[in-house]
Amino acid sequence: EVCSVWGRLYVTEIIKYHKLYYSTDLSKFEDIEFNMKYLGETKGIFVLNKNLYHYCVRTSQSGGSISDKIDTNWHTMINSSYSRIRDSYAGRQIDYLQFIFAAVFMGYFIRLFQVGSTLSFIEALKEMKNVTQSTIFQECMNHYCRPKNGSFLFPIF
Repeated sequence: EVCSVWGRLYVTEIIKYHKLYYSTDLSKFEDIEFNMKYLGETKGIFVLNKNLYHYCVRTSQSGGSISDKIDTNWHTMINSSYSRIRDSYAGRQIDYLQFIFAAVFMGYFIRLFQVGSTLSFIEALKEMKNVTQSTIFQECMNHYCRPKNGSFLFPIF
């Protein structure tokens, strides 16, 4: 998961020195914003190609993940998070940010249609149409890269 904080270790001194905190007005995608702020303040990263985290998947009886629950303000939160990060990087290259948010949009579309979504098929299609017409979506999708063995359907939208 490229956007989450659970698969990373951070240097506390960098967080404290630059006063990097989570946004309290976002209930989703705040980890992307935090990671982008952190990456903007560090001189480098180290990638360890080893599985050290074991994710427990909850069944629908136990409620599932908070991030799996779709509500009507997801699109607003995606746009808000993206806009704030983009604005803080004014004048800098943001291709990576757009690449990440293209993946966020694809994840959103998948959740719109997955079993357990509170939206009907027609409502999900309408939401997808609404999202695909937004300027931010179109800006980000210029940087979409279909994952190996990924669906050809979503890039068409």
